[in-house]
Amino acid sequence: MFQNDDRRRLSLICYLNEPDWTPADGGELVLYTQGEKGEKAVWVDPLPGQLVLMESHILEHEVKPTQRPRLSLTGWFKTH
Repeated sequence: MFQNDDRRRLSLICYLNEPDWTPADGGELVLYTQGEKGEKAVWVDPLPGQLVLMESHILEHEVKPTQRPRLSLTGWFKTH
């Protein structure tokens, strides 16, 4: 449903995970960017209270699997 919505321009994610979240818990957001040396992956840990704002219509991204429930609030700014 959401994957094919080309009206999205900005995505906003606020992570609400427990304070004891560790890298072993997974659930990272991976952002793929293009640079002079090719594609680069930037990993964002879903740390509690962290806020991510990205141009989701331009930036390729994915969410990695988790080993426990990952909590977040997500919103989008869309065009008409």
